[in-house]
Amino acid sequence: MSLHSLSSSYSSSAPVHNLSESQVPTPSKRKNERAMVSSKRTSISPFSREIARASLTSEVNEFELFVRFSLKLLFPSKSLSTCSRPHNFVHLALHHLEILNQHSSELRDKSDIASCKGGIWYWDDYFSALAKSRSVGKARLNALVESCGFYNGYAPSTCFRPVKDLRFPTELAPYTFQIKRDVLPSKALDALIKGPSILDCGSFLQLSVFLALKDLLGEERFNVLFAPDSDPPLRIDPEWSNMIGCLFFIIPIMRSSEVQKGDICTFTNIPLYVQKHPTGIAQAYNVCCNQDRGIRTFSGFGIPSGSTQDEIEQILFNSFNSDPVTPEDFGTESGILEKLKLEMPSPDLKNQKIDWDTFNTTPVSFGDTRAEGKLLLRVIRPHQERIAELIATPKDKIREVSLNLFGTYHLCS
Repeated sequence: MSLHSLSSSYSSSAPVHNLSESQVPTPSKRKNERAMVSSKRTSISPFSREIARASLTSEVNEFELFVRFSLKLLFPSKSLSTCSRPHNFVHLALHHLEILNQHSSELRDKSDIASCKGGIWYWDDYFSALAKSRSVGKARLNALVESCGFYNGYAPSTCFRPVKDLRFPTELAPYTFQIKRDVLPSKALDALIKGPSILDCGSFLQLSVFLALKDLLGEERFNVLFAPDSDPPLRIDPEWSNMIGCLFFIIPIMRSSEVQKGDICTFTNIPLYVQKHPTGIAQAYNVCCNQDRGIRTFSGFGIPSGSTQDEIEQILFNSFNSDPVTPEDFGTESGILEKLKLEMPSPDLKNQKIDWDTFNTTPVSFGDTRAEGKLLLRVIRPHQERIAELIATPKDKIREVSLNLFGTYHLCS
């Protein structure tokens, strides 16, 4: 069982399930597992000119400019407010996912105290980056240890609060954050991107979905829909038990060739992984299909954009054979393991390595869901009709429409 999720099952022969009826497997945490993972980057040369022009008139937020400039390239002939057809939802969500991932990769590559001041991180990358520094970095690291931020994840406290959940050791739902009172949802998303934030691959995917909805609805309708006093308010939740859940549905598939662009898929490691790496994130990766013509390719947090199934399975294999986390990786402070809520790797598996053939032939599953290789044969697919209905709804009706969707498909927490 994942460090951060409770067991649930899906039936590959069952009819289509609404997303709210089941939980998405949430990968547990990681440490030092990306030795052979390199990030693919896209260079946009005119971007520097965009910054220069903006700097003449206002304070520059370079990452915000990068997002806006990239979207101009994506839709050169129309403004974002006119990009209201539901198929654009997939393109926008993928675009946000990929540029957020690129920005996070650049921060991870630097891993210095300057980069630690912002951005979105996996917990272990942020821990390592802070541990390398002195003074400011150490103070921030100790504060996150005391608050269990490396277990729960972290979102800027000016805009988000954690969500109580007694199923977990900290009595808080990991990587789950709800907007605070008197905060605009659009500003909360900006704060989450600005960071520093600690997310997992599921909450990272959800952020890209919220950003796509904001682009399609416009800030005014988006802020009404996800306001703190709305039902439901803006909430990042990797188990998808929020408003976003009603815009997707779980569907079993028979083979990987049925995966469509925009489908959220799960690649899972072999069962022994969680025993060797109880704090590792590569128990599973939630990714989004970004190409469904010919060989399927995928994007996700920490996964190079355009990775194939074979490449993701190689990452999982390398992660299994990497060294597990030990107490030395977290310093010698008294009680730090207890504060971090970490488990120790199995002594019998600590030094175990396996060959590719063994890894490749070891079956995986999640509940009753079958797999093809390490790809679970069920996907989370955007519900185009509901997305279209939401996009077409005027401001004065949008809460009414969302309540209808929410009441039918939301998993109450």
